[in-house]
Amino acid sequence: MYNYSSKTSRVAEGLYHFQSCWNKAVTQNLPKVLPKINCSIHFFIGKKDFQTNHVIAEEYFKHLKAPKEKIFLFEDAGHSVFMEKPEEIQKIIIEQILDKN
Repeated sequence: MYNYSSKTSRVAEGLYHFQSCWNKAVTQNLPKVLPKINCSIHFFIGKKDFQTNHVIAEEYFKHLKAPKEKIFLFEDAGHSVFMEKPEEIQKIIIEQILDKN
């Protein structure tokens, strides 16, 4: 059974690992590090996303090479597009992605 001290320690450890990953992720130059993907790729981006700026994502998408690629922009969605627009996402997947593969 966990006591307060061990719970606090586990939370701090989790935050440390998250911060380490986050620091690496935000400093990556994706067009340089990952210019090509060997499978279909689809970006679902909310234009009101303040965590992953849509302009940066769109610029990366322009340089990305993949067998099939498509970007879906949502004017009135933020970072959690899949939670904010589940019906629209489902429709896109069924009608535009699955039907095309």
